Amino acid sequence: MKSVAELKDILFAECHNHYSKAECDLVHDACEILEKNPNEAISEVYFSNILQHNLKVAILVIKELNLDVDSTLAALLSGCQFPPKDPVTNQHILDEFSESSIHFIQNLNRITKLDLIEIQANADFLRKLLINISGDLRVVMIKLVDRIISLREISCFKPELRTKLSTEAMFLYAPLAHRMGLYNIYTELSTRAFQEINPDDYKKIKSELDSILNKNSNFLPDFVSPIEQKLKELNLSYTIKQRIKSPYSIWKKIDNQHITIDKIHDIYATRIIFDSNIEDEKLLCWQIYALVTDIYPPMVSRTRDWISVPRANGYESLHTTVQYTNGVWVEVQIRSKRMDKIAEYGPAAHWSYKDGQQKTSLEKWLGEIRDVLENDRLALGDILESMKPEDISEEIYVFTAKKDSKKEIRRFSKGATILDFAYSIHSEIGNRCVGATVNNISVEKGYVLKNGDAINVQTSKSQKPSLDWLKIATTAKAKYHIRKSLNEEHELLVSNGKEILKRKFKNWKYNFTDSVNDVVQYFGYKFGNDMFYDVATEKLPTIKIKSFLDNKNEYLEGKNTVEIISKTKPKTGNIYLAMTEDDKKINGIYCNCCEVHPGDSVFGFISNTAEIKIHRTNCPNANYLKSRFPYRIIELKWIKT
Repeated sequence: MKSVAELKDILFAECHNHYSKAECDLVHDACEILEKNPNEAISEVYFSNILQHNLKVAILVIKELNLDVDSTLAALLSGCQFPPKDPVTNQHILDEFSESSIHFIQNLNRITKLDLIEIQANADFLRKLLINISGDLRVVMIKLVDRIISLREISCFKPELRTKLSTEAMFLYAPLAHRMGLYNIYTELSTRAFQEINPDDYKKIKSELDSILNKNSNFLPDFVSPIEQKLKELNLSYTIKQRIKSPYSIWKKIDNQHITIDKIHDIYATRIIFDSNIEDEKLLCWQIYALVTDIYPPMVSRTRDWISVPRANGYESLHTTVQYTNGVWVEVQIRSKRMDKIAEYGPAAHWSYKDGQQKTSLEKWLGEIRDVLENDRLALGDILESMKPEDISEEIYVFTAKKDSKKEIRRFSKGATILDFAYSIHSEIGNRCVGATVNNISVEKGYVLKNGDAINVQTSKSQKPSLDWLKIATTAKAKYHIRKSLNEEHELLVSNGKEILKRKFKNWKYNFTDSVNDVVQYFGYKFGNDMFYDVATEKLPTIKIKSFLDNKNEYLEGKNTVEIISKTKPKTGNIYLAMTEDDKKINGIYCNCCEVHPGDSVFGFISNTAEIKIHRTNCPNANYLKSRFPYRIIELKWIKT
């Protein structure tokens, strides 16, 4: 581990390569302030040495992100006592630091303190955190490299902090990095978090990957050699980089596509970066593409043209996958130096912080995230769903069917539907969608989009989302707005159901306030709102409620226990399920969504009818159930007889 003095030397060297002398002096001042005014609470909980941590973050802010001096100052003073209590130092800051620098440092410090207070990830914490960071892209990027440094040293943290840091990295910070085009940062965040969250899967993938690499130790140099010979003939100034696919990306592809590692075609990748003026970039990309595919046969279906239509985060590159000897596939990425800079630094490559006038698609996306967070009724699962990056492994391009010549191109992952297209235009268009005309032919909202489709969405004022829409939609944005609408509809029905019961109770001459809790408990509901919803949807007939009220004493005497009948129960042999807190044996329903076997890690979910439904902890529905209905979750364990 490098000492503070060594880290400061590295930082100052980076500063001299990027900043003016006056700006370098400010960085020197910030280091002195940090050494004199550390926040002891943060040092004690998070870092054994906050000075070393902040120096490492500041180095990455310059080296990896190429950010301005305000960002470096904020990274250094994050978690520091700021403004300092010492009046002399405080006055020095007011004299030397600009007003914008001070404001930016204070804003980042507020987020650091929030991160300290909220040890457990939950919906309210993520909402507060994201609302704070989504105002300035620099804040987002500093938080990304801050989390990288924490993950690199995760073994130093307490167990509960290790869980928090890795979970947030996987579900919050990694998707942010991916969306911003910071792929090096995304890869490190997701891989380190994956190693912590799923250590067994990580070790298995790493072992298989190492085996493949050992088998082909000289593979990449041999592959590149004939390409370099041809590139020299073009008289180009170029660089060739190589990369190996990360264990997390491999695991994700295996899990999503249900394939084995030998079926993955982009474990190896070669990046060709050439120097050119902007006018000749596209032509040279295709020339190099032709050169490469003359040497090695391409897999045409895996050609990706992001130079004609860049990704939403500005990424530009031409990709192809070609076959080398022994059936080994290699992904080749072709781009100019300008394109590579955008790929390396994301928004920092083309964002002007000094004038702040440019409105980027990333700002628009961060604005959409803020809109998501304004809905304080959303569960943790809903918020994380809205953060997910879209799968861009296979893309299609479609057009809005405008009558004039200004048709808009929209990009979707393969499998997207009319419903996804409608929600990409506006949430209300999506909510009112009844279908569309595609290439002048009427189709339903579940129609799967194809390359080149010209689409005109059809809407109706009487249309509204239903639960089955979630099976049609594929994008995170569409699913979020459908769930939001369903939540609003649910709340309206709850309110209607409550009003119905109040009127009925009045007609039946029963006091609503005195009697409603008995009704809720008798019919097996955890909360009154669940019962009000069933009343409004007529799942619980009011005549049953009246019968209970008229004969309440008799019913309550006869209902001392609730019998839970087991269905489709697997053979458990000499072990049984019990509640963790008291080892009490339970019977329950084994759900079809996940096949439970004796010894599996499981949890129980209490249904509206008081049945215990048993799920595996890695069930596809687990995250949603735990975040949406935490009060219905019970911990279970297997006990040997």
